[in-house]
Amino acid sequence: MIVAANELSNLHRREADIAIRHVPPDRSGLIGQHIRDTEACFYASEDWVARNGLPNGPADLAKAGLIGFDDTARFSGYLREVGIPMEAADFRLVSDSAVVVWEMVKRGMGVAAMLREVAERTPGVINLLPDMTSISVPIWLVTHQELQSSPRIRLVHRILAEELARM
Repeated sequence: MIVAANELSNLHRREADIAIRHVPPDRSGLIGQHIRDTEACFYASEDWVARNGLPNGPADLAKAGLIGFDDTARFSGYLREVGIPMEAADFRLVSDSAVVVWEMVKRGMGVAAMLREVAERTPGVINLLPDMTSISVPIWLVTHQELQSSPRIRLVHRILAEELARM
């Protein structure tokens, strides 16, 4: 079974066998493999750009109808660090699913950060600030150390690591 969610699964409670995360393991008993780093930028649909125009710089994104992920307090703190004056309450829409956020972007409902690999495979979306420094996003595979002895888990882990590295 595959569960696609932005929140971190509790691997100690076996909510998942293997997790693809953007953070290293944070508890004892978990082991992780850093696969690679990727990057994210801010995107909107061509329809959104036709209605709203392109922002002139990072600060303009605060007025652009940003769509946020579930932890808006943490995300808005990061955005302030990169010159986008956002507070948690300023997000136009919020979802706990990156898939839903991306669907909203594709439908012209607002602007969101997305991994470059996803955006490049999506027709009709535009990188709003191609000269802006991208957001570095690490990719980790994390599992509980007790599951490393399972041939099934080792096989799936190896395939995931190979495919994520190849993207």
